[in-house]
Amino acid sequence: MSKRLRDKAVKIDLLLEELYGVPQPGKNVNVLDELILTLLSHNTNDINRDKGYAELRKHYPTWEVVRKTPRKKIENAIRIAGLAPAKSGYIKDTLDFISDNWGKLDLNWICKKDPQWVEDTFTQVKGIGVKTINVVLSFACNADRFPVDTHINRICARLGLVPENSPPEKTYKLMADIFPKGKAFSFHINIITHGRKTCKARNPLCAECNLKKHCSYYKKIKLSTSQ
Repeated sequence: MSKRLRDKAVKIDLLLEELYGVPQPGKNVNVLDELILTLLSHNTNDINRDKGYAELRKHYPTWEVVRKTPRKKIENAIRIAGLAPAKSGYIKDTLDFISDNWGKLDLNWICKKDPQWVEDTFTQVKGIGVKTINVVLSFACNADRFPVDTHINRICARLGLVPENSPPEKTYKLMADIFPKGKAFSFHINIITHGRKTCKARNPLCAECNLKKHCSYYKKIKLSTSQ
């Protein structure tokens, strides 16, 4: 990967830190809790994700109880998080996978494992994609992993860090060589924040964007309007 793109990412990272600070991952985060929370986050907002998680824990306080509870009851508990039929299956399959392979329903030990091994192992489970497990590694284990969802993908493409039509899976692989090392968590969070405040999916606020000097999308629209 070209040094030019790595240098560009460093400059963007510094500008984002000037705007939004340097976010830090939480301390003493339970890894399995984070994984279930991340499964619930698929295709919903943080509010409904958290409500679904709270309902699940209220009715079924341990993961062993959840594992032994009929799927339909889990589905009812997490309904507000959306896609409850699918997500209840993902949760049950995940808990069964952990129980069958390691016995105890605990994942804190994965923070000491090679992150690539964790990714390869847990993406075998239906519902756990590359983005999901890397969110867990980043947020719960403070691993230097850069998860890519549709929003991150959009902004990385607009900035010109990856090709314009790069899918999230390809962007994840490309960004592994581009993002500032040791900065994956803060870079990830700050890009999400920037997407919500400025680089919106529709009608991005390009004129007031602090990153426009480094943005391929801005240069493109500026050129088209000047012709």
